[in-house]
Amino acid sequence: MTVVYVSPEGSEGSLGTNPAAPTSLTRALRAYRSDAEIRIADGDYRITALSSGSGMKLIGQGDRVTLRASTSMLLQPGDAHGLVLERLTFADCPEYSVRIYHSDGVRVRNCKFIRCRAGLIFNKCRNFLVEGTSFSSVGTPEKYGAGDGIYVGGGTAGRITRCRFHRCGHYAITVANDKELRSEGITIENNVIDQYWGGGVGLLLGSHHCVVKGNEIRRTGVEMEYNKAAVQISASHNVIDGNTIEELGRKNYAFELSAFPFGGYEQHCENNVIRNNTCRNNGGITFFITARRACRAANNHIEGNVVENNALNIEPPVYVYFETYHSTDKPPFPGGNHFSGNRFHCKRSKALIGTDALKQSVTYHDFSELQTKFPDYFQENTYLKS
Repeated sequence: MTVVYVSPEGSEGSLGTNPAAPTSLTRALRAYRSDAEIRIADGDYRITALSSGSGMKLIGQGDRVTLRASTSMLLQPGDAHGLVLERLTFADCPEYSVRIYHSDGVRVRNCKFIRCRAGLIFNKCRNFLVEGTSFSSVGTPEKYGAGDGIYVGGGTAGRITRCRFHRCGHYAITVANDKELRSEGITIENNVIDQYWGGGVGLLLGSHHCVVKGNEIRRTGVEMEYNKAAVQISASHNVIDGNTIEELGRKNYAFELSAFPFGGYEQHCENNVIRNNTCRNNGGITFFITARRACRAANNHIEGNVVENNALNIEPPVYVYFETYHSTDKPPFPGGNHFSGNRFHCKRSKALIGTDALKQSVTYHDFSELQTKFPDYFQENTYLKS
C-alpha cells in the first residue's frame, strides 16, 4: 500500500510519498485512486467528488482536518471496497456529504458531519461500520424536514455504533430499500440521539432482520411542526431492544408502527419485537399503531417495556393508540398485536389505550378491560399511579 502525505501547503508537483514533501489533497485524490493510505495534516481543504477508491484510506493526522465541498458534494466513491474514513470533519456541504455505493467493508470512524444537507449515505453496501462519529445540524428543520444523519438504502450486515446525532432534519438514521433490494441485518446500537429536529431511527420500505439496541433517544421533534417518532417501523421482522427514550416533543411518538403504500411499494409492519425499552417523560403517545389501505400493521410483539409519565400533552393520557379507520380491509382490533408484561407508571388517573374502532370516533380502554376481553393479546400488563 502506498502512503501519501497531504498538507494545506502541499505542492501539486509533489508525489507526496515523502512526509517532508507533502502533496495537495486534490492531487492525492486524483493520482491515488486505490490501495493508498492518504495521511492528511490539520487544515481546511476544499475538494470535489471522489469517484472510486477501493482499498483507500483517508486518515486525519490530528483533530482539525476539515473537508469542504467545492461543488455539490464531497465524496462519492463507488466500488470502494475496504474504504476507510477516519478523524475527518465534513462541513458546510450544500448536498449530501459522503455517498458510498456498491462497496464492501467500508469503515467510517471518529468523523464529524456539520451543517450539511445530508450526512452519510450507503447505497447497496455490505459489511460497513460507522463508529464514534457525530452528526450536527445535518438536513433542514423547516416544516417536514429533509436530510438524514445516516441513510442506508439496500444495505446488508452494516453496523452503526457509539455515534452522536444532534439536529438531523428527517431522521438521525434511516434504513430503507434501494428499489428492488431490501436492507437486511443492520445493527444500530449504543448511539446517542439528541434530536430536537427530526425523528430518531426509521426502519422503512422493506428493512428486515435489523436490530436497534441500547440507544439513548431524546427530544425528537421538539422544534418541529409535525409528529415525529423516536423509532418508526414501517417494515417487518425487526427487533427494538433495551433503548431509552426521553423528553419527546409535543405529540410525538416513542414508537410508531405504521403500514402504508409509498412510491408504488406496500410497506407492511409485521412480526416486529419491541422489548425491554424504557420511555420517560414524553409528551405524546408511546405506541402508535396505524395501517393504511390494504397494508398491515399486525402480529407485532410489545413486551417487557417500562413507560413512566408519558402522554404529558395528551388528554386523556393515551399511551397506546390503534388507528384503524384508514384501512381498506378492516383488520380486527387489535390486529394480532401482542402486549405482554409491560409496566405503565403515570401521575395521572389512568394509562389508556385508544382506538377509533374502524371509524373516526375514538373510544378509550384501560389495560384491565382489554386483558379481560382479549386475553390472547393483552397479558400481564400493569399500571401503577406514581
